[in-house]
Amino acid sequence: MCEDLSKSFESSRKNFDEFQERLSQWLVADEKAPDDDKIYSVSRASTTASSRSNLRSARAKRLLAEHKMRTLREKHRLEQEQHVLEQEQCVLEQEQRVLKHKRQLLEHESEVEEARIKEAIWEEGTEEGITVIGDVMGRSIGSNRMSGDVIVRSNGADRILAI
Repeated sequence: MCEDLSKSFESSRKNFDEFQERLSQWLVADEKAPDDDKIYSVSRASTTASSRSNLRSARAKRLLAEHKMRTLREKHRLEQEQHVLEQEQCVLEQEQRVLKHKRQLLEHESEVEEARIKEAIWEEGTEEGITVIGDVMGRSIGSNRMSGDVIVRSNGADRILAI
């Protein structure tokens, strides 16, 4: 589209230059010719008026074409900026998806680690003969603690409660 306008503008510019050249040739020839005939004088005046009209028309077309070119350039620039912004938004969305997956992976790893800790506690309790109910473990057979003691796990610390 921009190329078409550019070609149109160049064509109008070429036509205008050609017109100016012919007009100057005509004016030079007119100065050399005798100016006696009134018909020729009237014809010359109407030709000059139509030439001015054509010049105004060509100038208006040129100005419109230049305005269209500026508008198209600005529109193209804005479309390029919009495209860049859309690409940046896609990158951000991909990064958000990656972070979401990493967060989910971390949550699952945390759950697995918690399960391993509980499993280790159960194994330890089984080896020592401790009955585990929820987070409360009770010793069933002799150890260095009394048989009625209850071990409560709270934040990883052992507390012995005597019953």
